[in-house]
Amino acid sequence: MDKQELKPFLKALLDPLDKTTLECDGFTRVASVWLKNAGITHDILIGRIRIQHEDKSFYPHFWIETGIYRIDYRARLWLGDDTRIAHGVFLPSESGVFYSGKVVELEPLSEAVITFLLEVNGHETNNKTTGSN
Repeated sequence: MDKQELKPFLKALLDPLDKTTLECDGFTRVASVWLKNAGITHDILIGRIRIQHEDKSFYPHFWIETGIYRIDYRARLWLGDDTRIAHGVFLPSESGVFYSGKVVELEPLSEAVITFLLEVNGHETNNKTTGSN
Protein backbone atom coordinates (compact mmCIF):
# COMPACT_ATOMS: atom_id res chain seq x y z
CA MET A 1 0.00 0.00 0.00
CA ASP A 2 1.49 3.35 -1.01
CA LYS A 3 1.50 6.39 1.26
CA GLN A 4 -1.44 8.01 -0.58
CA GLU A 5 -3.60 4.94 0.15
CA LEU A 6 -2.24 4.41 3.66
CA LYS A 7 -3.62 7.51 5.40
CA PRO A 8 -7.27 6.97 4.33
CA PHE A 9 -6.96 3.30 5.26
CA LEU A 10 -5.56 4.11 8.71
CA LYS A 11 -8.27 6.72 9.32
CA ALA A 12 -11.05 4.34 8.28
CA LEU A 13 -9.62 1.67 10.58
CA LEU A 14 -8.94 3.85 13.63
CA ASP A 15 -11.40 6.77 13.55
CA PRO A 16 -14.17 4.64 15.14
CA LEU A 17 -11.96 4.24 18.24
CA ASP A 18 -11.98 8.02 18.67
CA LYS A 19 -15.59 7.78 19.87
CA THR A 20 -14.49 5.76 22.91
CA THR A 21 -13.32 7.14 26.23
CA LEU A 22 -10.10 5.13 26.08
CA GLU A 23 -7.12 7.20 27.18
CA CYS A 24 -3.81 7.18 25.31
CA ASP A 25 -2.53 3.88 26.71
CA GLY A 26 -5.70 1.88 26.09
CA PHE A 27 -6.32 3.55 22.73
CA THR A 28 -2.79 2.81 21.58
CA ARG A 29 -2.93 -0.82 22.70
CA VAL A 30 -6.24 -1.51 20.96
CA ALA A 31 -5.13 0.37 17.83
CA SER A 32 -1.89 -1.62 17.77
CA VAL A 33 -3.78 -4.93 17.66
CA TRP A 34 -6.05 -3.63 14.90
CA LEU A 35 -3.02 -2.44 12.91
CA LYS A 36 -1.25 -5.76 13.39
CA ASN A 37 -4.36 -7.65 12.27
CA ALA A 38 -4.48 -5.43 9.16
CA GLY A 39 -0.83 -6.21 8.38
CA ILE A 40 0.41 -2.67 9.13
CA THR A 41 3.87 -2.55 10.69
CA HIS A 42 4.18 0.08 13.38
CA ASP A 43 5.90 1.12 16.59
CA ILE A 44 4.36 2.06 19.91
CA LEU A 45 6.09 4.94 21.64
CA ILE A 46 5.95 6.34 25.15
CA GLY A 47 7.22 9.74 26.10
CA ARG A 48 6.44 13.40 26.61
CA ILE A 49 4.35 15.66 24.42
CA ARG A 50 4.66 19.44 24.60
CA ILE A 51 2.98 22.26 22.71
CA GLN A 52 5.78 23.94 20.77
CA HIS A 53 6.93 27.27 22.21
CA GLU A 54 4.93 26.70 25.43
CA ASP A 55 5.53 25.02 28.76
CA LYS A 56 2.36 22.90 28.59
CA SER A 57 3.35 19.22 28.44
CA PHE A 58 2.22 15.75 29.45
CA TYR A 59 4.08 12.59 30.47
CA PRO A 60 3.67 9.66 30.09
CA HIS A 61 1.92 9.67 26.73
CA PHE A 62 1.53 6.81 24.23
CA TRP A 63 1.27 7.10 20.45
CA ILE A 64 1.98 5.06 17.30
CA GLU A 65 4.26 5.66 14.35
CA THR A 66 3.96 3.79 11.07
CA GLY A 67 5.98 4.70 8.02
CA ILE A 68 5.74 8.46 7.57
CA TYR A 69 2.64 8.86 9.75
CA ARG A 70 2.14 9.51 13.43
CA ILE A 71 -1.09 8.21 14.98
CA ASP A 72 -2.31 10.11 18.02
CA TYR A 73 -5.95 10.52 18.90
CA ARG A 74 -5.38 11.55 22.53
CA ALA A 75 -2.89 14.44 22.66
CA ARG A 76 -5.77 16.93 22.90
CA LEU A 77 -7.07 15.04 25.93
CA TRP A 78 -3.95 16.09 27.84
CA LEU A 79 -2.95 19.35 26.16
CA GLY A 80 -6.35 20.87 25.43
CA ASP A 81 -8.58 21.30 22.40
CA ASP A 82 -6.12 23.41 20.47
CA THR A 83 -6.01 23.42 16.65
CA ARG A 84 -2.21 23.39 16.75
CA ILE A 85 -2.42 19.88 18.15
CA ALA A 86 -2.78 17.45 15.26
CA HIS A 87 -5.39 14.74 15.82
CA GLY A 88 -5.69 11.27 14.32
CA VAL A 89 -3.35 10.23 11.51
CA PHE A 90 -0.90 12.92 10.43
CA LEU A 91 2.61 13.76 9.31
CA PRO A 92 4.79 14.83 12.25
CA SER A 93 5.40 18.18 10.49
CA GLU A 94 1.64 18.89 10.61
CA SER A 95 1.57 19.11 14.39
CA GLY A 96 2.37 21.99 16.71
CA VAL A 97 3.35 19.40 19.33
CA PHE A 98 6.87 18.27 20.10
CA TYR A 99 7.08 14.50 20.71
CA SER A 100 9.97 13.01 22.64
CA GLY A 101 9.86 9.31 23.34
CA LYS A 102 11.12 5.82 22.87
CA VAL A 103 9.76 2.67 21.25
CA VAL A 104 8.28 0.20 23.72
CA GLU A 105 7.29 -3.43 23.30
CA LEU A 106 3.90 -4.15 24.83
CA GLU A 107 2.23 -7.53 25.04
CA PRO A 108 -0.71 -7.56 22.58
CA LEU A 109 -4.12 -7.47 24.22
CA SER A 110 -6.34 -10.52 23.87
CA GLU A 111 -9.66 -10.35 22.02
CA ALA A 112 -11.49 -10.74 25.34
CA VAL A 113 -9.66 -7.78 26.90
CA ILE A 114 -10.22 -5.62 23.80
CA THR A 115 -13.93 -6.46 23.77
CA PHE A 116 -14.18 -5.57 27.47
CA LEU A 117 -12.28 -2.29 27.04
CA LEU A 118 -14.41 -1.27 24.08
CA GLU A 119 -17.69 -2.12 25.78
CA VAL A 120 -16.92 -0.23 28.99
CA ASN A 121 -15.54 2.74 27.05
CA GLY A 122 -18.55 3.39 24.86
CA HIS A 123 -17.88 1.37 21.70
CA GLU A 124 -20.32 -1.15 20.31
CA THR A 125 -18.64 -4.45 19.57
CA ASN A 126 -19.68 -6.72 16.74
CA ASN A 127 -16.38 -8.46 16.06
CA LYS A 128 -14.68 -5.08 16.44
CA THR A 129 -11.59 -6.61 18.05
CA THR A 130 -10.10 -6.94 14.56
CA GLY A 131 -10.97 -3.39 13.58
CA SER A 132 -13.39 -4.64 10.92
CA ASN A 133 -17.12 -4.00 10.78
